[in-house]
Amino acid sequence: MTWPEARVTDTGLLVLHTLRCAGTISLARLHAITGLDESDAESELIDLGADGLVTRLSGDIPGWSLTDALAVRAGTVASLPDVCRTRVLSPVPGPG
Repeated sequence: MTWPEARVTDTGLLVLHTLRCAGTISLARLHAITGLDESDAESELIDLGADGLVTRLSGDIPGWSLTDALAVRAGTVASLPDVCRTRVLSPVPGPG
């Protein structure tokens, strides 16, 4: 699936933007940066992985990262309309 056809939610955009900025990161680090529940973050990563946008790496530097295809187009989030960029960059509200 390519970027225009991918089912990306606001949470998905937050995760993609975080990976774009932070590079390869663990689920715990993604949680720390975004404030997303680890189970929600992992579910979003799995969905984005199914769409071919992110990949889980093992080996010397384990974690999640953008796929090569999306990394080449890493400016995508930066090129979103202002309203989308604002939603991606806004703090995630806490519980309650």
